[in-house]
Amino acid sequence: LQLAALAATAPGASEELRILGRFLLHHPAATASEYCRDVVAFSKWCKEREVGLFQVDRTTVELWVLSLQGQGIQPRTIRRRLAAAQGFYLEAVDAGVIGKVPTLRVKRPPVGTSAKSGIGREEAALLLEAAEDAGPRDELLIRLLLLNGLRASEVAQLRIADVGEERGHRTISVHRKGGRVSVEALS
Repeated sequence: LQLAALAATAPGASEELRILGRFLLHHPAATASEYCRDVVAFSKWCKEREVGLFQVDRTTVELWVLSLQGQGIQPRTIRRRLAAAQGFYLEAVDAGVIGKVPTLRVKRPPVGTSAKSGIGREEAALLLEAAEDAGPRDELLIRLLLLNGLRASEVAQLRIADVGEERGHRTISVHRKGGRVSVEALS
């Protein structure tokens, strides 16, 4: 984020770099990092076709999406890359550099739903049994993931100080995406 701030305000920086820096400042560090990679990759793709970032039109964006699909990139990733490009162009419109956002009416690839959204009761019972046999640490880890529905990154951030009690229930303070903290009852 410091680099984004520097890019957004550097006197000798290109207009593209200044707009990218301003765009990235609006996002948490992890998201900004992903969006930065996405916009830079799009910029390289445009440069290979001798199209300036501020000369891009809807057709150019649609061709980019088709090329991503041709490379076997997953629809969810393509949607994120489009979101990054759109955010960049929205920032460019706000700065008065371009008049309209070329990504607005580009059709997003559908994201399919998997037929299996999780494990069944029998599988869950076997997993819990195996975790119990493996020891208390593994059991705790599996219970937090499976029964409390925490993400692996959320479990990895937990500390003893995050354990508490509220209205007679054991609780944990979970550090969520975007820096939010929520207090959850332990299962």
